[in-house]
Amino acid sequence: MKKYLLFNSLITTITTLLVLLTSNYAYAKNLTIQKESSFYAFSVDSAKNEARIFGIDFKFKVNYGISDNLTASLKAGVVLETGSQKSLNVDEFAPGYRIKLDEGYLRWQPLSQVELKFGGINQKEYGVPIFLDSVVFVGAKQKISVLKFDNFLDTYLSAQQAIPSNHALSTRLGAVIEGTPSLFIESLGINLKTRYLQLTTEGSYFYFSNLYGNVAKTSGFMGNSVTGTENDDTAKFLYNFQGIVLNAVATIYINDELNIDVHGSYLNNTEAPVNKAMGYIAGAGLVYNKIYSSFDIFYNEQDSSPAYYNSSKFGHNNREGISLILGHKWQNDLMDLSLQYVDSKVINISAHQSDAKIISLTFAKEF
Repeated sequence: MKKYLLFNSLITTITTLLVLLTSNYAYAKNLTIQKESSFYAFSVDSAKNEARIFGIDFKFKVNYGISDNLTASLKAGVVLETGSQKSLNVDEFAPGYRIKLDEGYLRWQPLSQVELKFGGINQKEYGVPIFLDSVVFVGAKQKISVLKFDNFLDTYLSAQQAIPSNHALSTRLGAVIEGTPSLFIESLGINLKTRYLQLTTEGSYFYFSNLYGNVAKTSGFMGNSVTGTENDDTAKFLYNFQGIVLNAVATIYINDELNIDVHGSYLNNTEAPVNKAMGYIAGAGLVYNKIYSSFDIFYNEQDSSPAYYNSSKFGHNNREGISLILGHKWQNDLMDLSLQYVDSKVINISAHQSDAKIISLTFAKEF
């Protein structure tokens, strides 16, 4: 019997926020609203998947200070797309219309060193797209700073308990069936900032449980090892997902106009065989006078992470390749034009995957 726990939780969170906003309109000084619109086009070329898409994404972000230590945040919008798509397996690039929730949570900070979140949390916070991309899970997250010196150093511990969504790929938020899937992540992080250097590092332990059904079936077409892909009822992952993920970014500030960064991520699923368990991203970036660029190489083996939740641009799992980004910001960073090229190749020959090239162009404006 299906239980719409996830959907109801999101509706409750959003409704509570709207009630708070309308019933406390007199306290508008505690309310901030940001709006952003973006126009984008992208093409996907591979033997198994072709797409030509143009889209408009309009979103707003609302922050409301309920009290001195309690804040409600909501980021949501509407996506309109047109174009063509042809796929042999998964229609993940199919154009359409959808309401999109990027995040929606309550943030409580009872002490300056303690932060608690509850609601729809965007997993992009972990900064490792071959592990988790920009997907929203309902859950709770706790963070405590154990060693902090002003803005110079922050050493923290964090933990997250979440419910990964498990139905249609195009929506990714909805009903949860019996045997609710779960995700647990515990992290240790260090942020260091000086005049010329900023260093951000985080190491995490993760554990997924009760992943099956449509998540397993779809992931089988995206690179994971899966049996019973004939239908949702029989699809199962061959291996569990439990392991470590590491991420680090070092930015060097040469002057007010020029900075350079080097970054890297490492992922390992200890439940999978050695030749199927690992993934990494390594790259560097450059910013000069609002013009930015980055170059990355990536390698993501077959069962390092659940393909359903990681990056489609990087081809999910069983992929290696490169990514190039070139962009320009202006008007106090309120306008952004960027171009990205991704060339990914299949690591092990698969009946469901083929080499792919993705090109995307995006123009975004905040107002």
